[in-house]
Amino acid sequence: MQSAVSKLISMLSEDASVDSLAETIKGDPALVTKLLQYVNSPLFPHRKEIESIKNAINYLGLENLKKFLIAVWMSQFFGQDPSFVEFVKKMLTNAFFLESFSKSVKEIPKDKLFLLGLFYQMPSAFGVRPEVFFNSIQLPKEITELYKEGSLQPYLKLIDLLESEGLGEHIEKLGIGEEELEEHLKYAQESVDTFMS
Repeated sequence: MQSAVSKLISMLSEDASVDSLAETIKGDPALVTKLLQYVNSPLFPHRKEIESIKNAINYLGLENLKKFLIAVWMSQFFGQDPSFVEFVKKMLTNAFFLESFSKSVKEIPKDKLFLLGLFYQMPSAFGVRPEVFFNSIQLPKEITELYKEGSLQPYLKLIDLLESEGLGEHIEKLGIGEEELEEHLKYAQESVDTFMS
């Protein structure tokens, strides 16, 4: 699946057609299953089950498809080593958690929030400076610049505080109730479970 996902990510960067993307996905039965499982999950409420790859791509849109592929690539790449499974889950949880605040941070698209959340804690996890890490993986400049975006700082801090005692005080400052926070966390967890299954 890794080679198919890498090829698809490259195709998306080259503005490939929906038809060519669908044909490439169809060449990998495991990826077909994962994509249809994802698009028909409770994350995307639609009346009728989506059964074709082309309809799944059209429904998700190319940005969401790219986000899906990056998450699958991560889970496949790191998931081969059991010691990395929890790390992958944590990074994906951060990604979906930050994405879930897209209504609060309307000026930044969901896919960019996802990527920012995905890579946010990786430099510290690998013990390197952010600029060194981002250069090494060639993270787009438009994503790295979001780290300095003032409106995002309280939400990035929220990721850092998720497992600390200062969380309650911080969500009060953000005007977020405990129930709302639980909804954001539930969205993130359900999304990760879909990708890792």
